[in-house]
Amino acid sequence: MVAFGFMEVIMLVMMGGGANRVDLLSLIEPQQYFQTRNLGTSLDDLVELAVRTPDDPKSSMRQLLALRHLGDQAEKLKADKRYPAYRKALDQIAAGKSAQDPQGFAREYAASLLAQLDGKKPPVDEATKLREDGLAWFPASCTFIAGADFRGTRGAGKPAGLGELLKLMRDEERKQMYDFIEQVGNVRVDRVTFGYAEDGENMGNGKIFVRFTGKANPKWLTGAMSRLSPRMKTSEKEGPDGKAVTLLSEGNNPPVFAAIGDSDLVMVGYVRDQGGKHAELVDEVLAVRAGKSPSVAKGLLKDSLAKVSDKAVGLAIGAVPKDLQQEMQRGIGVAPRKIMATAEKTDTGFALDAALTADNEEESQRLAQQVTDLSKKGIDALQQVLQQPDAAPKVPAKALITTLESLKVQGDGANVKLRAQVSRDTLQALPLMLFGRSSKLEKIEPEVKEDKK
Repeated sequence: MVAFGFMEVIMLVMMGGGANRVDLLSLIEPQQYFQTRNLGTSLDDLVELAVRTPDDPKSSMRQLLALRHLGDQAEKLKADKRYPAYRKALDQIAAGKSAQDPQGFAREYAASLLAQLDGKKPPVDEATKLREDGLAWFPASCTFIAGADFRGTRGAGKPAGLGELLKLMRDEERKQMYDFIEQVGNVRVDRVTFGYAEDGENMGNGKIFVRFTGKANPKWLTGAMSRLSPRMKTSEKEGPDGKAVTLLSEGNNPPVFAAIGDSDLVMVGYVRDQGGKHAELVDEVLAVRAGKSPSVAKGLLKDSLAKVSDKAVGLAIGAVPKDLQQEMQRGIGVAPRKIMATAEKTDTGFALDAALTADNEEESQRLAQQVTDLSKKGIDALQQVLQQPDAAPKVPAKALITTLESLKVQGDGANVKLRAQVSRDTLQALPLMLFGRSSKLEKIEPEVKEDKK
């Protein structure tokens, strides 16, 4: 069995752990946490934690876990003779009248708990326009952009398969994870966007921009991040709009983080070291944000972005970075030069449409054939998984097979057009599929080695 560090698991889930709620607290089983901290879990104990106004990350974290654990005992809670009093206290939190944190997590968690108690669906916030809001801070020089918005796609629970993934953590790593979250409180990622710009002065190099949008207490977040490494330094600067921006960096090394308000964390850096110039990329982002420099919507990818639907919750557009092209060439012998891909939400998951552009029609045909062959081999490998009863539950083999069977590949000159239906089950199991393979699955690895590439 493979073991993983807590930061690997945290980053994996926060970068889009499937189609469920992407909260840092999804990584914690309340009962297990309370036991390790010698805290009671009776209804009285949980309600007492829930109604206490949080004043630091630890108390905020415990309040939210208590609200979640009350949901785990919903029937017991409703049957208790003190339920009317408990309900009144929870109503006050859900209405924002008591026990509130600055980011509003307590109000949301209490509202979800009440909906569960009443047999209703929890409220879900809808996604914004990804092509406008999500990419608004990236400079016009970007040659490749990508992003995903998780709002409107989250369920009420933790990402599927997360329990299996957490079993791969050693006890020591789990303790470190608890300690870290007690320092940072809850963090939610609603959207992740990515921008890449070739460096005109140093061809083959490139500038990387990543923006995480969601909710977090900026003071707690930057404080916890600064303690992850003894070399991590924190500083503040004033942005073009006059508001303070907190920077975190580890010497002259990339990446450089910039906490902007309580909703955004930006990560920047050059692909190759540029003698400590990585922090200058933060200035590029801030200038675009302040309207002093043009954004990607007015730059090289303007025309392509104009074709993206307002309903898109995922996209990848532009010239495929050189390094990625080389990796694909080594892996499957052919690589697209450009990509235009979008994803829209459906009742059962997402509809994916993509166009891959090769150098010429001959390369396009080779690319189409490789995609078709890899899809078939993937289905064959998943059929092997279904023949291993104890391994099959760990990977949504049937859902993956359905997704691969839905893939349509069509050549059109120098372009290869792809269309597929990606199920919600497939997305929810991404954390487990990427990092949580069981030893049973590793036994068939030689047979699917080519597919992994």
